Amino acid sequence: NEIEHYEDIVKLLGGKNENDNVTHLILSEKYYHNYEKMKQELDKNNYKNVKFVTLNWLTDCCFNGEKVDEEDYLVEKQIN
Repeated sequence: NEIEHYEDIVKLLGGKNENDNVTHLILSEKYYHNYEKMKQELDKNNYKNVKFVTLNWLTDCCFNGEKVDEEDYLVEKQIN
């Protein structure tokens, strides 16, 4: 399962998959079109500081062995 594979990578890098403490939402390109709808839904439920990042952010974190700056990987920059 593709999602389980990415969850394993997140765990290896020290991240967690917690529904009540969401900091990042990692989107593959095929889901960019859902960005606005997902952001509105999260904002409505008081998850206003969630960063929507590309899958490349996760792979680059893995390659570097640590969390990299999200700025170049924000989904909103990719779709605008």
